[in-house]
Amino acid sequence: MKIAIQRDALRQTVEEALLKSNIHSEEIIDNQDLSSIAVLINTEVQPSQLSNFVKLIQEQELKCNTNTFPDVTYISVFI
Repeated sequence: MKIAIQRDALRQTVEEALLKSNIHSEEIIDNQDLSSIAVLINTEVQPSQLSNFVKLIQEQELKCNTNTFPDVTYISVFI
């Protein structure tokens, strides 16, 4: 059984998944009240990059929502 990720490690986990997925984030917003991290990406993200990011997040037993619009991608990661 995996040990649950501590709240303090959530941001680091998201940053590592972004790096491994070759995604450059414009802004990372730490929402401590909801134990979530929001990521704003203003550059084009390939579907394979996004799929890889989601896979890495799910491997850590975290939940992830993504919303892609023509000029921005928004990702929310939460415990």
